[in-house]
Amino acid sequence: ASAITGRSESLPMITATGGAGRFSLMGSPYRTPRFGPLVTLHHFTNPVWLEEAGGWLGDAVIPRFVRYVERVVESVGDLVDGWVTINEPSVYLLYGYVFGTWPPGRSSVADYFRGMRTMIAAHDAAYEAIHRLQERCGRIARVGVAHHVRVFDPVGGVASPLVANVVRRYSQDVFLRRMSRRADYLGINYYTRDMVSAAWSPGTLFSRRSVAAGAPVNDLGWEIYPQGLYRVIRRYHDAIAKPLGIPIWITENGTCDAADRFRSRYIADHLAQLVLLSADGIPVERYYHWTRMDNFEWAEGESARFGLYEVDFATGTRTLRPSGEIYRRICAERVVPANLSP
Repeated sequence: ASAITGRSESLPMITATGGAGRFSLMGSPYRTPRFGPLVTLHHFTNPVWLEEAGGWLGDAVIPRFVRYVERVVESVGDLVDGWVTINEPSVYLLYGYVFGTWPPGRSSVADYFRGMRTMIAAHDAAYEAIHRLQERCGRIARVGVAHHVRVFDPVGGVASPLVANVVRRYSQDVFLRRMSRRADYLGINYYTRDMVSAAWSPGTLFSRRSVAAGAPVNDLGWEIYPQGLYRVIRRYHDAIAKPLGIPIWITENGTCDAADRFRSRYIADHLAQLVLLSADGIPVERYYHWTRMDNFEWAEGESARFGLYEVDFATGTRTLRPSGEIYRRICAERVVPANLSP
């Protein structure tokens, strides 16, 4: 790390922002005549300087976050036209400030709502900063948030529909509505559905989540529910994207499948939902598959395999899985196969 001097203080950052990171973007295969890389500025991990400002629990972090964003944009903004200010803010706050299983390891519903307010304000300020800086270098920036979105269906008991609505409202709707006020697209990360029943548990908004009986699941136990992609896109297109006049980008969609038994079918079934959406007059402008290669999947470490490429973490060897070849063919031929083995 190196010290990059801020206006009145030193702001430590990763050197790659101005060196190797720029070189990497210049040679990136993701730069095309149609669009360049989509760069995420905060994806769950906090640098020390952010924690020293109180994390996401107070306004002191906002100017620091904006200065960090400004330095990144000043360094590589001429190579980038797409930005995610914050990835899955609701997930980060739930696991870091309510469940306590991610840093900073807190267990406070009040902190969740304090963090929500701060992240929304930080996104708004970062949005303005990115546009201001990219306009100076003659580039049109497209800035937004990658929201984690699930289907929450009630199951069992007269209170379940109410509880499912409360969970959806405070883990999704509030973030999507408020952060989309300053956004050039609506970013949606979709993976699964939760069945929701009522429970005496303030930390989970009085809910218990489960998987539908008999439903197929991935390696992490998440239900494989392609129809949910149609449902969430339809819902938030009508409620947010259409009224605001912004497009929808699927910023993540994929599955955990170490043996590559069902990933090809998963991809085809979910892309088929985009065909149905288009037929119903709801276009999705971009689709990003999660992920190109196996990655470090937070609390699950190297055990959760989402990649189109299998990675041997001991040697770094990357091997294209059969599902990766299927996805390559879909992209090249622009056709979703109707009949495909798992």
